[in-house]
Amino acid sequence: KKIVLLTDGQAVGWDGRNEARWKFLASGLAALPSEAQVVCRTFPLPQTLRNVAVGSVLFSRKIVGTDRPVGIEATIFNTGTTDVEPVSVELAVDGVSLGRQDTGALNAQAAETVRFEHRFIDPGPHEARVRVLADDGLPLDNTAARAVPVTDRLPVLIVEGEPSPRPLDGAASFIEIALAPVDEDMLAALP
Repeated sequence: KKIVLLTDGQAVGWDGRNEARWKFLASGLAALPSEAQVVCRTFPLPQTLRNVAVGSVLFSRKIVGTDRPVGIEATIFNTGTTDVEPVSVELAVDGVSLGRQDTGALNAQAAETVRFEHRFIDPGPHEARVRVLADDGLPLDNTAARAVPVTDRLPVLIVEGEPSPRPLDGAASFIEIALAPVDEDMLAALP
């Protein structure tokens, strides 16, 4: 078996410092019936390169729900050798464009963080895609997509340590009220 890796040597898209990922890759290669030969060919970058890339897409919470907006943060890198005029960054969810933001001029080897906010209406799996709208030499790294599992409720078990027959006198009474879902139709009907 032979694995040939062709690369331009840029760090975007690679996390060479993540030891756990390299160990995972090594364990996968060790499971092959015969030892694999890995050949890495690094191509030199041109003297002048215009390249803007989406480096990471992060969410402000680990659990994303339909109850409130979530922050979506994208880091945009200029991995080229020349400064890039103002570029736009677009956020799309499930293929629908939700808006654009301008980053301003981006110096060579610099990074900029762009923040969006979005509230998911429907629970289930969704795709968040960030795209840099720039004319550059490597268009394949201008887009990054992330899968987002969205939930409409979290199952919670409340253990009552000191039950009481009187309303609101138990140890967990207030947490039970705080976590109770609000029926918005019922609230609208109130005078």
